[in-house]
Amino acid sequence: MLPGPAHRLYNQAEAAMASGQLEQAEMLMERALRIEPRNALYWHTLAQVKYDKGEFEQTVQFCLKSESLARDNPELHNVNRILMERADKRR
Repeated sequence: MLPGPAHRLYNQAEAAMASGQLEQAEMLMERALRIEPRNALYWHTLAQVKYDKGEFEQTVQFCLKSESLARDNPELHNVNRILMERADKRR
């Protein structure tokens, strides 16, 4: 996937997640999605943030949104499925 206009925000969100700054990561991903609302990877990343925050219902919803946009991306479909299964077990 080629970097889009919100790629810098995505990178910043990834760094925030890695350092445990989940609120910051969430804000950055929401901003990225306002710029690129059809980016399936960004929806998955927001789902991961929600999972890390313990918001399992939203995790599933954002994975489903990512799935609806992922098209022919088997790797993204796979990670969405795994994350949804993990969230379902925690709900």
